[in-house]
Amino acid sequence: MEFEDEGGVSTCNRAVSGFSTSLPTRKVGCTELDKFLAQHRPSYPISAVKIDVEGHENQVLAGMMECLRRSRPRLVMFEYLERTNLREILRSFATVGYTVLQLTSTGAEIARPDVPPLQDLFACANELLQEFTAARREKG
Repeated sequence: MEFEDEGGVSTCNRAVSGFSTSLPTRKVGCTELDKFLAQHRPSYPISAVKIDVEGHENQVLAGMMECLRRSRPRLVMFEYLERTNLREILRSFATVGYTVLQLTSTGAEIARPDVPPLQDLFACANELLQEFTAARREKG
């Protein structure tokens, strides 16, 4: 994968994908999470994942579907930017039993395709949502 390199720790550095740049670039190796996990077989459970890839969330999600199916991280946090295909993300998470939530001033709500961009969203394993809902019912 190729990244812009303005030098130092510039927050403007970004992946060069689908455009050309006049800035110097660096190439780094990358792999899908599913392939990484298959090669390294961690001995610990994966309970949470944070995705921060500046609009490339759909590609990352496509490479971690097996992790979501088998490891069942309870929560996946990701940035929703304007260039992210949210409909595709919602569909992908739904196929593996996750519900995407947005935080609002009154709590968490299920994210719909018209949710405004430029915020963090949270994909929650459906079994966790069911546990939470049952616990709230018990408390009254």
